Amino acid sequence: MVEGKRKAKARHSPQTTHDAPACLPPAAIDPLTGLPDRHTFLLHLRHATKRSQSDPHYRFAVCFLDLDGFKIVNRRYGHLVGDRFLRAAAKRLQAAISHEGDLLARFGGDEFTALLKNVSNAAAALHRARQFHKQLRRALTCGKRKAHLGVSIGVVLSSPAYRRAETLLRLADKAMFAAKAQGGNQAVLYEKHSKSNRLN
Repeated sequence: MVEGKRKAKARHSPQTTHDAPACLPPAAIDPLTGLPDRHTFLLHLRHATKRSQSDPHYRFAVCFLDLDGFKIVNRRYGHLVGDRFLRAAAKRLQAAISHEGDLLARFGGDEFTALLKNVSNAAAALHRARQFHKQLRRALTCGKRKAHLGVSIGVVLSSPAYRRAETLLRLADKAMFAAKAQGGNQAVLYEKHSKSNRLN
């Protein structure tokens, strides 16, 4: 998994998270994309996981997103231009966040994570995850340069069986690799007994 190389410096929340508890600090921002960073995402995910343990009617989904084709962009144009394309992609992905309380964060490198709240079932989770694909259908532009990127998405639904935020994140990551293995640029729901999720 790609590890984030940049440390958050600014503190400001660019997203709507009205149902976040007062005990959570302001979002730490990834300086490249302007999105919340992985630490902020984990804080919100831990809060949602804890809430789901005490409220059986509260459900949410976790998405792990990995850009398809971004490494080719970096090789072709270099890392400075690649960073500009990454910012453009992050802006497009952010546009898919339309429900109050949802959160998109940069996890590191070309990986992003999303917390989708008040998701009733698997079909609803996949429908909302696929909004990210819609945002990347058009080519990204950087001056006269263009790049077509896809996004592989792993999705996992909250469950009383998943008591730790890290477990949900790991399963979403696993489903993302299943999406990559199936050709990429698609969303795969983690299912415990699915062969496509039994990847090393």
